[in-house]
Amino acid sequence: MKNLRFALGMLLIGAVTLTSCLKKNYDGPPDTSGYDPHLATNMTLLQASKMGTTLGGNVKITNDSTVWGIVVADDRSGNLYKQIVIQDSTGGIALMIDAYDLYGDYPVGRKVYVKLKGLYIGNYGGLPQIGYAVDNTGSLVQIPASLADKYIVKGNINNPVVPKKITMAQASGYDATLLNTLVSIDSVEFVAASAGISPFAQPSSISSGTDVYIEDCSGTQLDIRTSGYANFASYLVPSGKGTITGIYTVYKTTSKTTPQLVIRDTSDAKLYGPRCSGSQAPQFVSIDSIRHLYAGSDVMLGSYKIKGVVVSDNASGNFGTNNKTLYIQDGNRGISVFFNQAHSFSLGDSLNIVIAGGTLTSYNGVLEIKSVAVSSAIKVGTGTIVPRQVTISEINTHYSDYEGTIVKIVNATISGGTTYGDNAGNKTLTDASGTITLYTASAASFAGSTIPSGSHTVTGLINEYNTTHQIQLRSLNDVQ
Repeated sequence: MKNLRFALGMLLIGAVTLTSCLKKNYDGPPDTSGYDPHLATNMTLLQASKMGTTLGGNVKITNDSTVWGIVVADDRSGNLYKQIVIQDSTGGIALMIDAYDLYGDYPVGRKVYVKLKGLYIGNYGGLPQIGYAVDNTGSLVQIPASLADKYIVKGNINNPVVPKKITMAQASGYDATLLNTLVSIDSVEFVAASAGISPFAQPSSISSGTDVYIEDCSGTQLDIRTSGYANFASYLVPSGKGTITGIYTVYKTTSKTTPQLVIRDTSDAKLYGPRCSGSQAPQFVSIDSIRHLYAGSDVMLGSYKIKGVVVSDNASGNFGTNNKTLYIQDGNRGISVFFNQAHSFSLGDSLNIVIAGGTLTSYNGVLEIKSVAVSSAIKVGTGTIVPRQVTISEINTHYSDYEGTIVKIVNATISGGTTYGDNAGNKTLTDASGTITLYTASAASFAGSTIPSGSHTVTGLINEYNTTHQIQLRSLNDVQ
């Protein structure tokens, strides 16, 4: 019995010993996040940055040069792609690395050392960068992920990152010493045409990057550049005034230098106060609400903005030749907008339009918003309006419900001439319920086209001339 007890005891001791050994072997790696290797450095980031500011130039580092910096911007939000930005007390530079989710290894606040020998310092549009090689287009190639540890040595984390306060005059005037550094600017706001209505960036399917502008109370402006891949790209820019923080960058061509600010995420845009004018930014209202403001006389519009999809097609010439007018529709309501100068918007463009200060009026019987600056309209994407299928009788009976919108009329015939443009462009469109004028402007690209015989499905935009209800085609594709 004693021998059995002794054996069991030895087994228990062995098990405890084995468990202890196993536990020790499976301990995680030591936490080195507070460790700074204190590598010797012999170049500042401003010196490195200056080597890369020559437009189109790339310099290979052949000597043993090392720089250090604190990460002030990473790729967490997607507004930077395969790169981080590091900064020391003198300046900053972008570090290109061919890997995703760099913020895991190089989060904002981490100190890093970069061994430059064998790497290149160049630029993209005048913005200094560190890369691995130069491709056949002269562009820098990212440091391969497998070689990152060879060139980049991690230091401690949670180092303070404090933006440098600068003025709008400094920013807009272009200061090369500020490139790739974190800065903040007080008392700024997004321009009225964008405030509260424009997203930070159009979808990546439309554009890889979008420019939206801020300004101070004197009107000095700066470009805010945002990637279409940023996770906040679709967020509307703030409507108030305040402080904006970001990485100071530039885009140069042979003829123009454009200073830019790249924010890291929306927390960099703290714009919550009243605007320079003392007012709040225009607020979205529906087109239907705007239409209901009209009671027979002109209305000066307050701090409003509207949104919708362009349903007129100026390319056809059937809606005027000065390109100042368009029709915009949101849901089942539409309205005409008359700009103070020619616009370049196309059928299907999705717009946000600040109409504050515009006038709601009746032009030849059609409700119209006039005196709107082209700069007050921002394209935010593309959209599709599905035409409502209606009868001509419904249009004539409830005209105000259809004015400025796209409709579809089936089994309709066109009469009153040989071509769309003859008889001063006035034709008669008839279905089983009644008739309506089909109007074609003399400047329309299809004015000389022959009117088809028989019944067709006709799609078009509803408006009127004085008291005559009419429908206008966008193109010949509207007659099927």
